[in-house]
Amino acid sequence: MGWKVLLGFFVVLVLAAGGLAWYGSAAGPRPHTIEQVIPDSKLPK
Repeated sequence: MGWKVLLGFFVVLVLAAGGLAWYGSAAGPRPHTIEQVIPDSKLPK
């Protein structure tokens, strides 16, 4: 009886780890836009 619970827990653990690995590889980082601010001569120094 105890080995069935342990086997079920192990199967769920392996499936969860595989799902997280697949999600991590498929998601990837979001692209961010880079905005450069050029100082104006009207700004006080």
